[in-house]
Amino acid sequence: MPYFLTLYFQTVHGYSAMATGLAFLLPAVVVAVGTQAGERAVSAFGVHRMLVAGMGLGAVGAAALGLALTSDGSYPALLPGIVLLGLGQGAAWAGMWISAFAGVAPADQGIVSGLASTTLQTGGSVGLAVLVALAGGAGQSASGTGLLDGIRTAVLVIAGGIGCGALALFALRRVTGTSGP
Repeated sequence: MPYFLTLYFQTVHGYSAMATGLAFLLPAVVVAVGTQAGERAVSAFGVHRMLVAGMGLGAVGAAALGLALTSDGSYPALLPGIVLLGLGQGAAWAGMWISAFAGVAPADQGIVSGLASTTLQTGGSVGLAVLVALAGGAGQSASGTGLLDGIRTAVLVIAGGIGCGALALFALRRVTGTSGP
């Protein structure tokens, strides 16, 4: 998401590097709040419910953000999507790390951290490559409305991917919850 928002801010709206950096301050704070809320939600509702809810919230936020990306749009118009996505993303990250370390012996925490971090970075790299290719194909142009169409398409695909992940996680719990004693 940061890659596509940077393109949107700088190329579509002409933000400077400083203005773009400032535009990312609020999302960073909201993600941090989401991680704290996610940690508390795991204690109250369990990791599975919190992950499904966090991913669902993130999907709604990404969809709202994608729909708000317009050539004449303002930063305040992006805020509902940014806030929902950031809260959901932060909560889901907290749940992901809690899940990764659940039941792991203290002596194995380092290797698990390395594996989880590597998986996260690899998935992000491959995902970005696919989304950039998709955005380039959807936009057909490196500037103007073509670029905006490509950015919007990528963000909406991100929303769909997060939503599908939330649905799969929800379904997985139902399947595994009914098959065991």
